[in-house]
Amino acid sequence: MGLLGHKETINSKIKALDGFPLMKFALVQGIGAELEPVVKVGDRVKVNQLIAKPRDNMLGANLHSSVSGEVVKIVKEELDINLSGNVIYIKNDEQNLQLEPLERLEDNQINLSSLINRLNQCGVIGLGGSGYPLSLKLEKFAEFNSAKYEGNQNKNQFIFINGACSEAYYTADISVMVEHYSKILRAVDILRIATNCDNFVLVIRKGIKKYLSELISQIDAKSYIYIYEIPSKLCIGDENLIANKVLGTTFEEGEVLTDKGHICINVQTLCSVADAVDYGLPQIRRVITCSGGAVLEPCNVSVKIGSIYEDVINAIGGEVFPIAKFKQLEENAKHNYGNYLALRDEFREDETDEDVKKEMVEMRKKANQDIIEFLKAEKVYGKVIMQDMVCGGGYFSGFSKDNLEFAITKTSLSILLLNKSESKRRERLIKKKKF
Repeated sequence: MGLLGHKETINSKIKALDGFPLMKFALVQGIGAELEPVVKVGDRVKVNQLIAKPRDNMLGANLHSSVSGEVVKIVKEELDINLSGNVIYIKNDEQNLQLEPLERLEDNQINLSSLINRLNQCGVIGLGGSGYPLSLKLEKFAEFNSAKYEGNQNKNQFIFINGACSEAYYTADISVMVEHYSKILRAVDILRIATNCDNFVLVIRKGIKKYLSELISQIDAKSYIYIYEIPSKLCIGDENLIANKVLGTTFEEGEVLTDKGHICINVQTLCSVADAVDYGLPQIRRVITCSGGAVLEPCNVSVKIGSIYEDVINAIGGEVFPIAKFKQLEENAKHNYGNYLALRDEFREDETDEDVKKEMVEMRKKANQDIIEFLKAEKVYGKVIMQDMVCGGGYFSGFSKDNLEFAITKTSLSILLLNKSESKRRERLIKKKKF
């Protein structure tokens, strides 16, 4: 998709981050209406505790706390540069007190109804970008196929496993397939039991098979899972495009994948399915990519939902040269040189005052030092200082360098801090509608 980013994020081990002192839970997490809080200011909450739910007859999914602590405020604010909504602020007590998870669903307890109920309880939505509730996809899949096949095995319908990276720089899904392949395969088996479907297709970007040796070897032993490599230039996460390339399916305007009896599930969403069924855990984490030329240590990180962008960036090593520090150097140089000029103009005619002369010498020395420090920083770090921050995501996305206070949602894909050349390239790609 134009900006290739750091290839080292594919090979680096996923870093797991804990919660931060203050967490922010947006009540809009993906497609659907704003959620209804079930907590109030002053309430104490535990990890995995329900804090918001869908409003009656409205699209949405349960939201759970990823930390234990106190609800300190619920307020409406910007969630993204194009969206505002209510946010639950939780002050993390760092005790990690946990609500007892739901009981494991054994294989003989798994059916479509029990799976859908468990996914609803655990708030499992698509982590590929849109945030559509997985339970609704499964309901539509079952409805289509039961009507067509009257309960027989779904021989001609497919469940696509989306491992094709969909954003510039984004490699988190590749790392998930490398490190959590057993969860992905377990989720496939869960879905196979619940839906009676025997056609699963793992869609990956062409050229990444070499990183997925463990997953590939496991799939080779399973006759019901196929692998399809899609060209990198088409890796945009579009479900209809995937079906078209794999099966040749065509769509009328307004038609979606479920209208054809198929569904597409992101690899990270499958991990959430395994967690919900086997461990009774809600969806409180996801893996994102932190990258860009202004990031000191680009990597893929497992973050808790509600983590603030700035905290995440600082936790992985921060910026190569923080823009705030650069601005401060610039301000110091301007301020001290301005003070020197003002004093010089004021006492220009009184050059016999030795105290004034001494003060002017010291002020000029200080101003020169600040100017030299600023110019040195500009020369050495000017090319890597952040020019833009890209909040990557299918539902939330935007460009800004002043919104590091936004928080991770279930649909967040990446935090990209772009340097000068990357920012210019992004602008060119936007004009060509390729970013």
